[in-house]
Amino acid sequence: VPFPRGHVGIETRFRLLDGDGKPPDTTLQTHPLAHWPDGSVQWMLVQAMLPVETGNPASYRLEYGTSLRQAGKNPRTLVNDDGKTIAVDTGRLRFLLRRDRFRLFENLQVTPTEGGKYRPIPLIAHSGGCQVDGMFRSESPCKLTVEESGPVRGVVKIAGAHTDNQGNEKLDYVVRLYVYAD
Repeated sequence: VPFPRGHVGIETRFRLLDGDGKPPDTTLQTHPLAHWPDGSVQWMLVQAMLPVETGNPASYRLEYGTSLRQAGKNPRTLVNDDGKTIAVDTGRLRFLLRRDRFRLFENLQVTPTEGGKYRPIPLIAHSGGCQVDGMFRSESPCKLTVEESGPVRGVVKIAGAHTDNQGNEKLDYVVRLYVYAD
């Protein structure tokens, strides 16, 4: 969403309203994409999980200002970093990313059962990283960065290098995991 210079600053709050002027039962997430030279937001990414009904179009209005109260659900973040691991929980899927060794997904679990317990998914992975044709390896350390963590979407950047059997770096890689609430 574009904004005029000086209209949206660090103290600005946002809320979504439906066609009747009521806040929908959803969580709103905003993320600035570009800033004006004065530091105010020029472009804002606005995300929400909204119901869609076939044949029944809906309209929504975005309000913003410094005196607005946040409407909607109390948001939780999808991605949490404790310094040793990054925990991802979308509601139906959860997993860990470890900083001490590279394994794309650690402790991958899906959809909670009626008792609220998650079902583990067995992973086939080499505990020391990935090896391709015995020539290249992906080992720790890799760099994990939480680029975005909100109630609707999270982004984790994984950067590292493939090495040969002597530990010489041969090819850098960057992987971004985009996770969405469900």
